[in-house]
Order: sequence, then structure tokens, then C-alpha cells
Amino acid sequence: MPADRETHFHTNVFYRLIDHVISGLTVRFNAARKIDSLFCFLYKYQTMTEDELINSTSRFQQEYAEDVSSDLTDEMLLLKKTSSVTLGSDMFLSPLVLIEKLSKM
Repeated sequence: MPADRETHFHTNVFYRLIDHVISGLTVRFNAARKIDSLFCFLYKYQTMTEDELINSTSRFQQEYAEDVSSDLTDEMLLLKKTSSVTLGSDMFLSPLVLIEKLSKM
């Protein structure tokens, strides 16, 4: 009988719990991936090509059309061109470092 209880526990409790946890993590991971794909241009703009930057900012602007101006693409292209002079020659600035540098200007 103990083996039957253990099998019942594994089948009806443990495996269902693990499936639920994996499902929840998958949903959260996919949501984080979507957020990263929408916002990545804010910290990867220096390493992106102009076409990648245009596509990324356009997707972002379309997603948040009511809140974000269509000038975002032009502003990010200008930032890409001038950032090495105004912010330093670092090829990658984390969002925190970028905000700190911009706030000191």
C-alpha cells in the first residue's frame, strides 16, 4: 500500500505541481523576453546598426503609440551618432550608467 500512496502522490501532486511551476516560469520568461526585445534599443543602441535601431524604435513606438512620440527614432539615431563624443567611447552603457551620465549633463 505505501507504494500505491507514493505513486498517487507523484502522479496527482508532485508532477502536477512541477508542471504548474514550469508553465508559470515559461509565461514569465516569455514576458521578460518580449520586454527585452521592446526596450533593448535603450541600452544596445551603440552596437546596433541604423536599420536595427530604426526597426527596434519603430516597434517600440507602435506598441506605445499613445505615450511615445514618433520622433523617438530620430532622437535615438542622433544619440547614436553623438554619444561617443558626449558620453564617452564605451561601446556598451548599461541603462543605469547611461542615465547617470545624462543626468550630469
